[in-house]
Amino acid sequence: MINRRLITRHAEDTAFYWSRFFEGTLASQHDLRSLARFEFLLQGNLEGLRVAQQESSKYDPSGNLIEAGNAGWEPAFKRLTKWKTSDESFVCSVLALEEAHALMPDEDARITGLQSSAELPHRTKLAQIEQLACQQFDDSDGAGDVDIARGLASAAAWLSWEKVYGVVFSWANSDHPVLRRCALSACALPRIPASEALAHWIRDPHGLVRARAMRAAGELGRSDLAPLLTEQLQSMNASYHPSSAPDYWHGRFWAAWSLCLLGSNEGVDTLLQILLEQAPHRAPDLRSLQGWGALAQVMPLEAQQSVASQLLQLDQPTHCWRHALALIRFSGHTSWLSTLLNMMRYEYQPERLQLYFQEPARNLARLAADAFAHITGARIGEQLWSHPPEEPEETEQDTENQNASNPRIPASRKQDPDDALLWPDLIALQQWAQAHQAQWQSAGEHQGRYLDGKTLTNANAKTIIADQLSTQLQRHHAALFLRCAAQSPVLINVRQSVTVQRANYS
Repeated sequence: MINRRLITRHAEDTAFYWSRFFEGTLASQHDLRSLARFEFLLQGNLEGLRVAQQESSKYDPSGNLIEAGNAGWEPAFKRLTKWKTSDESFVCSVLALEEAHALMPDEDARITGLQSSAELPHRTKLAQIEQLACQQFDDSDGAGDVDIARGLASAAAWLSWEKVYGVVFSWANSDHPVLRRCALSACALPRIPASEALAHWIRDPHGLVRARAMRAAGELGRSDLAPLLTEQLQSMNASYHPSSAPDYWHGRFWAAWSLCLLGSNEGVDTLLQILLEQAPHRAPDLRSLQGWGALAQVMPLEAQQSVASQLLQLDQPTHCWRHALALIRFSGHTSWLSTLLNMMRYEYQPERLQLYFQEPARNLARLAADAFAHITGARIGEQLWSHPPEEPEETEQDTENQNASNPRIPASRKQDPDDALLWPDLIALQQWAQAHQAQWQSAGEHQGRYLDGKTLTNANAKTIIADQLSTQLQRHHAALFLRCAAQSPVLINVRQSVTVQRANYS
């Protein structure tokens, strides 16, 4: 007997833990150990859905699957049709891809698998997800929403290549750009070479596919495609104007980003321009964080210092200072340590703390401390943290201006983007910095750059990637450094399954 309430809970929890895992893969508060806990819970709940599918399936006397069950699929797909998120899509897609593989009886069926999903009875569930992904994209009024497609591609990358290669090839030959993008992502995420097809995709007629292909060129270390990327970037720059229609798929960004990863200077100016245009208007997102990370590996130190100083002097500290901190973090240069300590002291002033209780994002003490720890290896979570500041007692005038009750303050400004970071104990951190000051050297192969307290060299970068205690942002920084220095054939993907990462990099 199947407990449907329990199975529904498994569907909810699988999506939740996938979301937590994916969010944590580029977060400084997570390392491989904490991600492994999320992955364990994710796999446990996913296994519950698999068991439900198995118990509701029909088998022949030899034990071969003849009719797949629906007990695990139905609650997961119901949530997908309601929420249409990448998290729910990931859950359904894993079940659908595994079922499609299990129902292929022989190699001929796998060759047939290159046909359209809708034409094959053993891929009915997968066809439903593909249809939803295409419909979501088509209904987005040009904005190109790909949440469902992103979950579908992530599921294909999560499973072994032997289970999904037939489906991926069918996506690659699809007429719909969303499915061609799924094929690209399914190859790029686990760093499977796309061979000659990648050049074809960079020239794809649809911008969605071109942008993902240009990003994949950098991820896969395809230096042979640098001239083609340069050609595409020059073409996009020639037609670019700030007032032109928005580039929903960020083609210029990813072309410039990949050129940086491939060791070419052709993309530096464009990537810097894009990030500087964004800085006064919105805080860094994951994409811009990767942009600053790539720039910091290829720009000369003097140019980095000039850009960071420019950002710190602008009149939009909420956003511009966050962009400056991203560049400082990935530069890894110890010349910024005094600036970070000064910023923490400034943010601890009473008026700045008062501002924190009105708009949390405008206080940068925790973010500056996190950048300091990123470079130096200081462990804020051990003896260098402090309890959060206490909110002062309210007066009637204060109540009128309170963040939560003031309708003139947008909801986005009431959120705390640094909620997961610890408040630094400023006195203890200053004492720690003084005690370790002698070890920071500006001369040598590393040119004064450090990561996790180690000189930023090829050998140390590889050590950091394998270290279970290095944060995910530190590991991503090390991966960018190695790829930009041509010391790794691909950009090491710190967002893969922990099981895969430990097998490949430990």
